[in-house]
Amino acid sequence: MKTEIFDKKRFKEIKTKPPNGKQNSYSCQKKLKKKYETLSGFDVKPLYTPDDLAGFDYLRDLGFPGEAPFIRGVHPTMYRGRTWTHRQLAGFGPPEETNKRYKFLLQQGASGINGFLITRPCAGTASDDPDVYADVGRGGVAIDTVDDMRILFDGIPIDQVSVSS
Repeated sequence: MKTEIFDKKRFKEIKTKPPNGKQNSYSCQKKLKKKYETLSGFDVKPLYTPDDLAGFDYLRDLGFPGEAPFIRGVHPTMYRGRTWTHRQLAGFGPPEETNKRYKFLLQQGASGINGFLITRPCAGTASDDPDVYADVGRGGVAIDTVDDMRILFDGIPIDQVSVSS
């Protein structure tokens, strides 16, 4: 069964019939000096019709939920089949302290961890640099080495817990 929106006869009818009040609804656009666009710089029309879907390939351009190109989400049923991730923001002091905090949060029901790393090591300055001494461990967990990451996630099932930083 075809839906009306993909019926070629309906396409022609929609193309030739302007929407009610088009003159009034969209006349303000003529006065605007700046066109509508997304934060990424893509133009946004005031109205989209089936004509804008010319060349649209359902599987290539939209796909099914849980499948590439992941326009409809990374999980087949998204949050109809699973609850939202309860992610807690944590990160302070050395990796050992933050690891304890992560474990506490997970025991309290968090289903995800949002790690907060101090920015100095991320920007290439080691935590033991005298110029950053005052920042270390106060605005996030200090991670300078791969071993620090191992300590941070020791005993945390990162294959079962949603983790971001």
